[in-house]
Amino acid sequence: MHLNFPTAGPITGWPVLSITTERDAAYRAIAASLPDMVVTVFDEELTVRIVEGGGLVAALPGAAYEGRPVAELLDPACREDVLKRYRLALAGGRSEFAYASAATGRQYGVTVCPLDTGPSGERLGLAVWHDVTERNEVHRRLQHLADHDALTGLLNRRRFEQEVEHHLTLCRRYGARGAVLLIDVDHFKYVNDTLGHSAGDELIIQIADALHSRLRESDLLARLGGDEFAVLLPQVDEAGAQLVARSLVEDLRGYARAHRDGPLRPVTASIGVAVVGAGRLSADELMTQADLAMYDAKEAGRDQHAVYRDEDVHGAAEPTGGIRTRLRWLDMVQAALDEDRFVLHGQPIVDLATGRTHGHELLLRMLGDDEQLIPPNAFLPVAERFGLIPAVDRWVIDKAIGLAADQGSRFSINLSAKSLSQPDLVTFIADHIGAAGVDPSVLTFEITETAAMTNIALARTFAEGLHDLGCRLSLDDFGAGFGTFSYLKHLPFDEVKIDGEFVSGCTHSSFDQMVIDAVVRMAAALGKTTVAEFTRDRETAELLRGAGVTYAQGFYLGRPGPLPADDAITVHTLKQ
Repeated sequence: MHLNFPTAGPITGWPVLSITTERDAAYRAIAASLPDMVVTVFDEELTVRIVEGGGLVAALPGAAYEGRPVAELLDPACREDVLKRYRLALAGGRSEFAYASAATGRQYGVTVCPLDTGPSGERLGLAVWHDVTERNEVHRRLQHLADHDALTGLLNRRRFEQEVEHHLTLCRRYGARGAVLLIDVDHFKYVNDTLGHSAGDELIIQIADALHSRLRESDLLARLGGDEFAVLLPQVDEAGAQLVARSLVEDLRGYARAHRDGPLRPVTASIGVAVVGAGRLSADELMTQADLAMYDAKEAGRDQHAVYRDEDVHGAAEPTGGIRTRLRWLDMVQAALDEDRFVLHGQPIVDLATGRTHGHELLLRMLGDDEQLIPPNAFLPVAERFGLIPAVDRWVIDKAIGLAADQGSRFSINLSAKSLSQPDLVTFIADHIGAAGVDPSVLTFEITETAAMTNIALARTFAEGLHDLGCRLSLDDFGAGFGTFSYLKHLPFDEVKIDGEFVSGCTHSSFDQMVIDAVVRMAAALGKTTVAEFTRDRETAELLRGAGVTYAQGFYLGRPGPLPADDAITVHTLKQ
């Protein structure tokens, strides 16, 4: 029998029927109305008494089979096994099995059981054939989507990491070798920014095809997201892995694509190589090693590969190389989380209509070994890159809610894109709000336009969850992409934060002024407030107020610093 396909399970609990005139008529009517099913009644001679097919009459033409042997309904290859199950039903047994028809290509879940005939005592059996072909195909497609990148059809990050973990298990058991390559396309953002996202997608597809054509059949290629690819090379040593990496760099260097109406644009890539060693690494650790090496390749000038070696980390008394530096930052971030060595500063957000401080945007700093304040651009990229940023975000949320409870102030909290993918984040926020007894409306959570655009479904789920709590949401850096205005009407945001690029020089740029005016009008039409970043002087503040911007922040209105005990009465000079 062909049992190698999944089913949702056969029909169970079929009612016991007596074959009487009235019941027979009712039975036929019910069976004929059931979609995707074939119902047969058979006797001791394994002859078909009744066939009703619902929507499957074309496949099994009902009365044409009545009075003929059951065997004629079955494929020869599995006929005897199915007939045994029919005989078992006549003896009082029940069986459930999967059946694939070689003749029609259809797939079924089948239940065979005895049929009560009432006073007549005649032994009859009932077989219910449930067509699960379409259901199995949907299941197959969903499974494919769960394991593959939608754009390129390659394995996605989740499935790739599973394959790497499986390979590492084999390495530990049998001493097998292997390596992981992490491939990052150089200057990909330039393509998206200058030619648009559709051109970027075309480039990613072509690079995926180029990589796939240059690898062995046994190698596994995946797209991790954005412009990042990864390769698992089984059964190679460091020399072999370097040979492949060098070849891919050279092949991509000579590879170019043509935009529809533009010039050829050269493609280069930076590749990090991590080789399976003697230690018991996890897939995540091996991927991190390849990631660190890839950044070394980028810092060395791009368009080349670099190899992670353990001696690069432990072979010198002082950390001097790129890999060692990034690992030191990772250790520092983890220590700051463990030892509570982060500090929150605030930058005033000013109500342009009144000149009063409306609240503060919270900005993160880290305490170094000598208690100096380390700015976020020194450590947040490493935390973001290597998976610590969700924990950092939760530290900020916890402290912010505590500050709001202590001071009764309004705070805006920045969240990373990776935090949006954590299904329990809203619950985490709700629990801390409840424990602190704080008014949720004083908390505004900011996510960037890019994060919302990239994860629109996640952003919507998160936004709706926070709205249910009573918190506010802000779309940060709005206008940076300037292609996502339509998203706003589909996302429950309360405010949009105009990207500082349009604010810093707006007093001298008519284009920037038009952008600000467009954002303000759109936000007002949607019932949302606006915030302008990078307000550097009085002239800019006055222009923003005249344009109808609700709030502003920037060095003119207040630099980031330790939070005051009470900001409610602070009045800024734009009202004087």
